Amino acid sequence: MENSNELFDIVKSVLGWIAGALLMIVLGVSGTAYSQLREDQNKLEERVLVLQKDSVTEDKLKDMESRINSNMAREVGLIRNEMSQTNMWLQRIIEESKNSRK
Repeated sequence: MENSNELFDIVKSVLGWIAGALLMIVLGVSGTAYSQLREDQNKLEERVLVLQKDSVTEDKLKDMESRINSNMAREVGLIRNEMSQTNMWLQRIIEESKNSRK
């Protein structure tokens, strides 16, 4: 009887050591997996921030449209002034031409 109790205690002790070792292995693997997932999550968050920083927002589009419109208005104004001056010179040339024919 004493041998079976000793054997039972030894088996119980060995199983306790094995369970402890397996628990340490599981904790080590899960810790490593968690840290890897955390690194991946950090990389994804960085990518999202870069995309948000570089993305085109509605406000950026409105600002660009406003700049384009103001540039176009300025260019049209310059062309209008040049055409006005050209028309004025053409009218003078036509008048001079008419006066020289008379």
